[in-house]
Amino acid sequence: MDPMSQAPRPPQATTSVLIVVISSVFLVVGAFDGINSVHSIATTEMLAKAYADPVFKQLGFTVEHAALLTELAWMLTAAAAAACFVLAWYIPKRHRAARIVLTLCALPALAMVPFTGSVMPFMLAVGAGIMWTQPMREWFAAPVADEGSR
Repeated sequence: MDPMSQAPRPPQATTSVLIVVISSVFLVVGAFDGINSVHSIATTEMLAKAYADPVFKQLGFTVEHAALLTELAWMLTAAAAAACFVLAWYIPKRHRAARIVLTLCALPALAMVPFTGSVMPFMLAVGAGIMWTQPMREWFAAPVADEGSR
């Protein structure tokens, strides 16, 4: 199969890669800020107010626990975003496994939204979701030219 017979890359491929890369960069940078601000006075006061409910006190849940949970959520979000950033570079090369793993890596970042308060994981999920639209599915399903036969 010659390179000219390959299916042309749909514009959604470029759009989804750009969305994933930009949101990943913002998430990693935001994670540094989020981790650094967890132990600030303002955040500690906000967590103390949020977890002043007697239910949390009965469970033994303290402000330190909430700060640790928030810190861990930011770390998990940053790790997922970094993985998505790397995997996004394989999407224009029609790497099918990268599309699947990128989608799976966007899920932990999305699950951490209640703890981090960031909206960027939604953009990461949108970028991953675009990769599953009809033109992209057809493009990924088309046969890939064998690199060794050139």
